[in-house]
Amino acid sequence: IIASIGRHRYIAYTANQEAAIQAFLDKCSAPKIWRTPNGKTIEMDTQFTIRARELQNIYKCIMLKNISQDERLDVLLTLKHTVKEHECKLTQEILELIDRDVDLMMRGVKHHNLEGLRKRIATL
Repeated sequence: IIASIGRHRYIAYTANQEAAIQAFLDKCSAPKIWRTPNGKTIEMDTQFTIRARELQNIYKCIMLKNISQDERLDVLLTLKHTVKEHECKLTQEILELIDRDVDLMMRGVKHHNLEGLRKRIATL
């Protein structure tokens, strides 16, 4: 019974964590809203909200479980080009993880054996 409670707690924790990430991404990618003096609402996408929406789409694609190998490679390539825009230690680590994921996929490693690596990529 104690193990069952621990599993349920862990499942609830991961679900809440994923919901918090999605809420953050939704808030960042939402258009800016202003109210005019006459009561109308103006919504505007800034360069930052557009970029946030692009990053949100990449994150959603990275989190997908049941996609083909070609689709996964395409998503990883998109992520790689996006990350390469900035030079720092974190981006180098992400690029190494992406290269490792691609290399292991090409070698025929099973999907479930790559779960940890993919979770690490999504976390960064």
